[in-house]
Amino acid sequence: MTDVQVSFSGQAEAKGVALGVDLAGDPAELALVGDAGRLDQVLSNLVANALRHTGENGRIALSAARQADAIHITVADTGEGIPAETLPYVFNRFWRGDTARSHTAGAGAGLGLAIAKQLVEAHQGTIAVTSAPGEGAQFHISLPTDLSGTYPETAVA
Repeated sequence: MTDVQVSFSGQAEAKGVALGVDLAGDPAELALVGDAGRLDQVLSNLVANALRHTGENGRIALSAARQADAIHITVADTGEGIPAETLPYVFNRFWRGDTARSHTAGAGAGLGLAIAKQLVEAHQGTIAVTSAPGEGAQFHISLPTDLSGTYPETAVA
């Protein structure tokens, strides 16, 4: 998570957005089995989206905590939020919430969240989103700590 924070810190600072990481507990307890590059890709997709939709003086927070046999990761922002009627579609390929914005410079192809979901599920995890217009968005990831021999151990921190 700190790698992702470092890689986006310049963009966040330039935009006037605070980007923080909060690790609950001992970082050693936040180790999980997984493909570090792909898990960084998931977090990078979420942070890139959060930066795109969070204005000046906003905040993006990455947090991780262990609960039983899972690591729970949240990427939360204080951005514009997502309307309830579009929440069911955010993980669909090529879906973009605001068609007026979808063809502007810097708008993605509508694949980032679909890829994030696919990668999380490949790690036998889950990803979900909660949001309301004007209240930001919170992406919640839950990953099992033990995939026994599937991937090498990766530290979330």
